[in-house]
Amino acid sequence: MVVGSLLPLLVSWKGMELVPWFFAGALFILFLYCLAGRRDIASTVHYIGAGSFGLLYLPLLLSFMVLLRGGADGEWWILFLFLVIWGNDTCAYYVGRAAGRHKLSPAVSPNKTIEGSVGGLVGGIVVAVICSYALFNDRGAAELAVLALLLGLVGQIGDLIESMIKRSAGVKDSGTIIPGHGGILDRIDSLLFTLPLLYLYMQWRGGTVPW
Repeated sequence: MVVGSLLPLLVSWKGMELVPWFFAGALFILFLYCLAGRRDIASTVHYIGAGSFGLLYLPLLLSFMVLLRGGADGEWWILFLFLVIWGNDTCAYYVGRAAGRHKLSPAVSPNKTIEGSVGGLVGGIVVAVICSYALFNDRGAAELAVLALLLGLVGQIGDLIESMIKRSAGVKDSGTIIPGHGGILDRIDSLLFTLPLLYLYMQWRGGTVPW
C-alpha cells in the first residue's frame, strides 16, 4: 500500500517516464522481502504475483486520472467520466430490478442482467449527450455518445472483473468501511479501466494530455 501510493505522486511529477523503473524497483523489493523475511518458500510465487497485481490493478490504473487532470480541460473530462459511469450504474441498477430477466454473468455476478446492462449503456449515452451541451463546445453529441458507449462497456467489464476477484478470494465484499456498499473498491471498479480508455481518446483527439 505504501509503495503503491507513491505511483500517482511519481506520475504527477514525471508523467509515465519513470513508471518502468518504479515497477522494477517494486518487484525487487517484493523479492527482497521474500528472501529476507518469508519462511514459507512454497508460497513465494503466489505472494509475488499478488503483490505485483495489487500494484498494477489500482495504483497504475488510477494514475491515468493524474495524466487526464494535466491535460486540456482535464477536470471537465474527469467530471464527464464520473457522470457517464454514474449514469450507467444507476440506470443499470433500476432497469435491472424492473425488467431484468436474463443473467449477464451468473457465475461472476448473479444479480446483473442483460437488460440492466443495456439500460445502463443507454443511461450513459443520455448523460454524454447532455454533457456535450453543458460541459463542452468542441465535441459533438454523436461523438460523445459513441465515447460513452465504449466507456460504459469497459466500465461494466471492470465491474465484472472486480466481482470475479472477490469470487476468487472467497469474499462477498471488498471492504467494510462503507456499510452496505461492498467496500470502496466497489465504488471505483467501473472507473479503473475507463481511465486509460479516456486517456487514449484524448491522445487520439489531440487533447494535449501529458505522457
